[in-house]
Amino acid sequence: MIRPEAIRLENMAGEFALSFPVPERHRVRSANLVLDFVYSDALIATRSQLRIQVNGVTVAQWRLRPGATHRQESVDIPPELLLSGYNELRFFTAQHYTDKQCEAPASPELWTEINALQSRLEFQYDLEPAALSLAKLKWLH
Repeated sequence: MIRPEAIRLENMAGEFALSFPVPERHRVRSANLVLDFVYSDALIATRSQLRIQVNGVTVAQWRLRPGATHRQESVDIPPELLLSGYNELRFFTAQHYTDKQCEAPASPELWTEINALQSRLEFQYDLEPAALSLAKLKWLH
């Protein structure tokens, strides 16, 4: 992220993506996303959810239930999803305040906010030996 600010997902279908690097020399053994988020108490659980994707594969989803609207969730990311270079982490929300068909899609109570300062990606990895070829210097991290 350019600045460590909150990730705000608004309207009936919110979406936000960010990229994170995995150096070529890192062989990831395990990866975990710890997500700290808060959402509107007006959302209804039967139709509201937060979904997480890594490189286009859904790794978690949680219903957004009224009442306990500040949550911290953890999800393991399969290491085989992580590639050398940049990887994409994408957040999606489906947010609704009614079961009726007549709903304002940009209603101000349709929001979820991810605390980027309290959320984190954790990795356990082995470091591969460095390539000594001058042609591979750009991959040394």
